[in-house]
Amino acid sequence: MTSRTAADILREHGEMESDRSNFDTINQRIAELIWPNSAMFNTQSTPGQRRDFYQFDSTASLALPKFAAAAESILMPRTQQYQSLVPQDEALKRDITVMAYCEELTRALFRARYAPGAGFTHATGEALQSHGAFGNACVFVDEVMGVDLFYRNIFFGDTWIREDYAGRVDGVHRKFKLRARQIAQMFPRAKLPEGLQKDIKNQPGREYEFIHCVKARSDYDMGRRDYRGMPYASYYVMLGHNELVDEGGYRSMPYVFSRFRTAPGEMYGRGPADSVLNVLNLINEQQKTMLRAGQRAVDPPIMLADDDGLETFNLKAGALNRGFIGANGEPLAVPFQSGSNLQIGLEMVQDSREVINDAFFVTLFRVLVEEPRMTATEALLRAQEKGELLGPAIGRLQQEMLDPVTVRELDILSRVPDLLPEMPPQLAEAGGLMAIEYDSPLDKMQRAGDGVAIQRFLETMTPLEQIQPGTIKKIASVERMGRKLAEAQGVPDSCLLDEQEQAAEVDASAEQEQAAALMQAAPIAGKTAVDMAKAQALANAQPSVAGFL
Repeated sequence: MTSRTAADILREHGEMESDRSNFDTINQRIAELIWPNSAMFNTQSTPGQRRDFYQFDSTASLALPKFAAAAESILMPRTQQYQSLVPQDEALKRDITVMAYCEELTRALFRARYAPGAGFTHATGEALQSHGAFGNACVFVDEVMGVDLFYRNIFFGDTWIREDYAGRVDGVHRKFKLRARQIAQMFPRAKLPEGLQKDIKNQPGREYEFIHCVKARSDYDMGRRDYRGMPYASYYVMLGHNELVDEGGYRSMPYVFSRFRTAPGEMYGRGPADSVLNVLNLINEQQKTMLRAGQRAVDPPIMLADDDGLETFNLKAGALNRGFIGANGEPLAVPFQSGSNLQIGLEMVQDSREVINDAFFVTLFRVLVEEPRMTATEALLRAQEKGELLGPAIGRLQQEMLDPVTVRELDILSRVPDLLPEMPPQLAEAGGLMAIEYDSPLDKMQRAGDGVAIQRFLETMTPLEQIQPGTIKKIASVERMGRKLAEAQGVPDSCLLDEQEQAAEVDASAEQEQAAALMQAAPIAGKTAVDMAKAQALANAQPSVAGFL
């Protein structure tokens, strides 16, 4: 018996699949050309089956993981703390206690995110590849036994979304399969259909298909302590039987669905591969043509003098073919020369490869590697250019992927006792509202313009400094310029002095200067003391005027 909730979810899911059908056709073709293992949008295949039958060129297949690796290195490098939690209230940013709490909170967040077994790097790496190919990705963020975070990349072809009035994703449908024994493990308290219960005992390996629906709850009641008091509802519907197997809720959206870029009027994203899909099709056909031309050039067809020689002519190495030389020595079997120009074909293929590499930003990231002897100014200019080009595209992932991931993480970790530091009362009185600030290599690239401006300023001021020493110090702070240059060039914070260390260094320098001044003045003071002593001795040896009176 199909419940009303299950019927509503299935009806909505049918509409979702219909709305995305055009995207599925495009993404199926993209997957066939650059990521064959993901070519499962319009077709089904068995595990282990080969899916690269339509792929004749590997340029985009090689560019895709490079794109994902480069995006990870500038967005979320695992060796750096690329984001920080800070209070939304600007006044609290000057509170030492609050900022110390924020620093400890950020460290606790990163410890949980990169804990062994969490799978954050693996999940986000696959998600970035999905962005490069399809322009969409979905990461599932959950908890394990209420202690550890767990991340899993969900294949985009198995997820469908809906948006709220502001264009934000507020509902996700995921279609997946479970074996009978896995269903019993996942839903131990659910009332399962009688046929499924028999399969659990007799056919535990039989597969069943489910839909997991998570969406904003319309009847959200903050006063309730059960799942109906959670902002997001969770439903598991078993297809075939069309029954609601489990109902629950989440305090935050567990499916983080992000889009690379969206076109006007479209809900799903488009990635770099979509922008050069025509070139992907073109280079695939070019490679087919080059293969055929190359085969004809290496192993050309043989032209014979008459039809009778077709069966007797032997093309094996070292074979003897009698009767194919004329009376005057001319050959009666000659290779066919098509006159094709392979060099032009290679040039056309290379042009297509450059376009594809540009679309995946491979050419942009290759600049610093190919030109390692650039000056510091040139390197900053390159970094600024990369930041300006990558910011609008890849920078969106900070808002659509990292922001909701962080919100989900904090929601899970805040329910674990003693895992996060205790919030200061002044921050709690302000509502405990936090903001996310990014300090990733991408953000540093975008700030590289400050370093370029400082270096140009110093180059301009150098002649004036030679004419009148001290000119730069009169109009600019050398210390602030040094810190800005260090920030623009990516110098680690651990290599720079903080405010307390800087104050101590200033005091130590002042003491050293004072001691040096005293040491320099010591010989003069000593000589002066000796002269004064001699003068006093002479004065005591001479008779005074009063002695003659």
